[in-house]
Amino acid sequence: MILEEIVDEIKVELKRRQILNTCVGYSFTSTLLDNGEVGISHTMGEGKINGAGSLIGKNAFEVVRENLETPLQRSLSLSILSALNTVEGFQEGDLINFLEEGKTCVFGYSPSFSSENYVIYDFYDVENPTEKRKSFSSFQGDRCVNVVIYGSAIVNGYIDKILSQVSSDNIAILGFSSVYAPHTLRKHGVNLIGISKFLDGKKGMRVVCEGGRSELSALIKKYFKKI
Repeated sequence: MILEEIVDEIKVELKRRQILNTCVGYSFTSTLLDNGEVGISHTMGEGKINGAGSLIGKNAFEVVRENLETPLQRSLSLSILSALNTVEGFQEGDLINFLEEGKTCVFGYSPSFSSENYVIYDFYDVENPTEKRKSFSSFQGDRCVNVVIYGSAIVNGYIDKILSQVSSDNIAILGFSSVYAPHTLRKHGVNLIGISKFLDGKKGMRVVCEGGRSELSALIKKYFKKI
């Protein structure tokens, strides 16, 4: 599983960190580490978190290692892992500026995409599939100039299937739940990573805990990096 490889790549830094607070919200999960950094991921409420109720003060690596199997466990673990993301070497910008001309395949939960030539494989079931938007359940592989994968694919466990069945020289993983692990991602064909960082981590943590999804966009900055 790619997520296990990601954890192995960044485990040295992960072992240095402790959990100060964590919140599993309705839409997002967020974790505050002892270095003041806050991470965010998508919440997917399938499964049970190991150690729930006694996570504060625990070593981050130990918590992540015990929570990789179910979507809810990965929601927690990816919020921890994303707190380790640094913007060093990244640049602000719009994803469209990093893509090449040609067909773009997009994977996510009802993502919006603006381009002439694209197909969306929606993780939600699509009632009336079209050439532009299909249910992910119909995905049997594709050849695309660009592949855009939202971090939710790591949480729900689809990431391994996607990367093994798409063919492209330009693959991006971005958004909430994305983790900067360049060696692992590059090994699996990813060459662009996009991360989301809170401008005010503590305020962002509070918004997640209080379920204020609409406020998040004002608290988040997006960064991209070729790897």
